[in-house]
Amino acid sequence: GTRRTLVLSVSVDITELKHETEERRRLEVEIQKTRHLESLGVMAGGIAHDFNNLLAGIVGNAEMVKEEMPPGSPDYQSLQMITTAAEHASQLTRQLLAYAGEGTFITDTVDLAELLEQTKPALDNALPEGVSLTQTLTYGLPMVQADISQIRQMITHLVVNAGEAYGSDGEGEVGLVNGLRRMTIEDFAVGTFHPDEQKAEGYYHFLEIKDFGTGMDEETLSKVFEPFFSTKFTGRGLGLSAVLGIVRSHGGFLQILSRPKYGTTVTVFLPAKLKQVSSPETAATRTMQPSERTEAPAILIAEDDTTLRKTIKRLLERDGYRVFLAADGIEALQAIERETIDLVVLDMVMPRMNGVEFIQKARRMQKRLHILMSSGYEQQRVLQNTGALDVDGFLQKPYRPSRLLLQIREILGLEKDTPEGIDTQT
Repeated sequence: GTRRTLVLSVSVDITELKHETEERRRLEVEIQKTRHLESLGVMAGGIAHDFNNLLAGIVGNAEMVKEEMPPGSPDYQSLQMITTAAEHASQLTRQLLAYAGEGTFITDTVDLAELLEQTKPALDNALPEGVSLTQTLTYGLPMVQADISQIRQMITHLVVNAGEAYGSDGEGEVGLVNGLRRMTIEDFAVGTFHPDEQKAEGYYHFLEIKDFGTGMDEETLSKVFEPFFSTKFTGRGLGLSAVLGIVRSHGGFLQILSRPKYGTTVTVFLPAKLKQVSSPETAATRTMQPSERTEAPAILIAEDDTTLRKTIKRLLERDGYRVFLAADGIEALQAIERETIDLVVLDMVMPRMNGVEFIQKARRMQKRLHILMSSGYEQQRVLQNTGALDVDGFLQKPYRPSRLLLQIREILGLEKDTPEGIDTQT
């Protein structure tokens, strides 16, 4: 008979499996990037806090020595330069806090169109020669709850970046547009967002900064949010990551569209209905009348930084106070058990027991205790993390000695004139 050959073929369509594998790899890369940036953010916040402690010690000592010198002395001028340099350094720590998303702000109701109009002359001056700025503004939109200085800083950074995309000798135009837009899931699929951005559908104020310069390829776009990354030879600093920190602090997000040779568009989205950020009511000042005093007021310095602790001690003793020291919250509690303390200058971040725990326990032990809170972080950031604490005042590091003395006198209700020559400004 005839012999037949049969071929049995079994095939499996693995197209979907390949897509899933590629998607999994892509997500793993994004997760790694996010974790990397988050760890850098934590590190940046920690550095800023420790650095502010050091700066507070530098400013405090320099100011105290300055007070003992005639203004015409060469050494006086050197100390003034030290103070100025320390204040500039404190501005850098604010950039680090912005990158960490912790540079929270003093909010106000802001009309973005008016702010952009007011900022235009400064933006024109900041742009390279040959590059012009064209603004298309929409007026009458709802106000935004925002920090004016940080929004201005963010706009300036993005506009200057756009201007530099034309090169050192190039000519071109930067377009700046504001408006209101309803964002949907489909809109979030367009352009580059930071992989960790929290995006929700809804109405957003937008600020769009557009250039027609060199543009960026996909590889460059994948790195734009990394700190210290720059496409410019002279690039330095936190760059777009600092801008991202400001945007996040305002509850918004940022989108980038770019193609080589076609230019770049960066759009900042801010929620159209931001919640009102309000500080808790300041605790009523429990003023002690001068007639009640039999000796100088007792001040407890609860501060883990040794240099700053000693600096504040010298300053307060020179002003006539009795001073006690504690390196953490536990030592501070032990001090108020042993001594009758009038006021605590309290660092909020300390080992073993932090400022929040100390306040809660100290209030149960001594209700009349005055507390002057101090932190390298900004006040709004501290309040958001600690809630409504019963405190009498707040000082952000680094602060001038005169400011500390003034706050203490006001809290204790002391009728004591400010010594001549001491600047009472922050």
